[in-house]
Amino acid sequence: MADATAQLLAGFAVAPRLDCPHVLALGERLNADLSTLDVTAPCEVCGDKSENWYCLSCGRIMCSRYVQGHMAAHATSGKGAEDEHAVCASFSDLSFWCFRCEDYIEHPLLETCRCALHQLKFGAAPGTEHVSLENNAPPPKGSSSK
Repeated sequence: MADATAQLLAGFAVAPRLDCPHVLALGERLNADLSTLDVTAPCEVCGDKSENWYCLSCGRIMCSRYVQGHMAAHATSGKGAEDEHAVCASFSDLSFWCFRCEDYIEHPLLETCRCALHQLKFGAAPGTEHVSLENNAPPPKGSSSK
């Protein structure tokens, strides 16, 4: 029993796919200006704001498969090579998913997009955030706190 509980509490790691061919199909769309993108926007179909994805092909914003699945439906509804809406970015955790590969993905060509989304979500470039402990730090020795 203890072993089963330990396994449940241990969690798991997701290893993203590094060779997704659908990233290359995005071409110039990887250079899209994201500065006006609203990372808090609701799903275009149902209006849900809890867990939305951004289509890197056309820029539409729709909910995840765990809400009502509108992005999954959008990405898989294509009927040919001209309809490449496979790669999407999560506003929740800034991960990338390929609906054709059915896997989380990482690719050097996606880093500009990830950095732009991070800036929009957190107001700072990745790695530049500073956590202030000023209000939670103990007072310096010899000072009185009221």
